[in-house]
Amino acid sequence: MKWLLSCVLVLLAAPAAAGDLPDPATLPLDQQARWPLLVQKCTRCHSLEVALDHPYSATEWYGSLRRMKRLPGAGLNEDQAAELYEFFRFFSSRGRR
Repeated sequence: MKWLLSCVLVLLAAPAAAGDLPDPATLPLDQQARWPLLVQKCTRCHSLEVALDHPYSATEWYGSLRRMKRLPGAGLNEDQAAELYEFFRFFSSRGRR
């Protein structure tokens, strides 16, 4: 049983393969422009895989970004949070990768 639990924990902690990330070049131009901000801000605390793997709705992203904006380490201002919201609103509308 301990072996099984250890295997599950290792699989949950393993980062997603790089191929799971969207190719920014395939995104619409307005979303491509937001990609560097996503990389710069989200990877302060998360891997891109973690940030992009949440199956949040647009409403959930709005609340999540509001909470993150208040965290001192996030370094996220109102304008940046709004830009990231637009990216995640678009991304979540595409469904799961």
